[in-house]
Amino acid sequence: MGMSQQLERNAVTETDVSSEHVSAARRQSERLRHSFGLTAREATIATLICLGYGPSQLAKRLSLSTNTVRSHLKRVFFKTQTHRQADLVRLLLTTVFADSE
Repeated sequence: MGMSQQLERNAVTETDVSSEHVSAARRQSERLRHSFGLTAREATIATLICLGYGPSQLAKRLSLSTNTVRSHLKRVFFKTQTHRQADLVRLLLTTVFADSE
């Protein structure tokens, strides 16, 4: 199942990030790392952002502070030349994740 199909099927309705989504994000990590030079943690956070999770949800699930998640996200924005979460999601869904369908 491609990332965009997974997004449609798994709309975020819970407050916690599911273990399934974290595992899927880690599997997609290598593609993001190669395409944009992201670290493993940055790639995981970028993927989970694409699945609709916010920084506070990610912080709780990944046992990080919200500020640490935001710091990783700022580096992701810099490396992907985006400025907002919506821009990041659009970029990843139309490039890296579009190829995985």
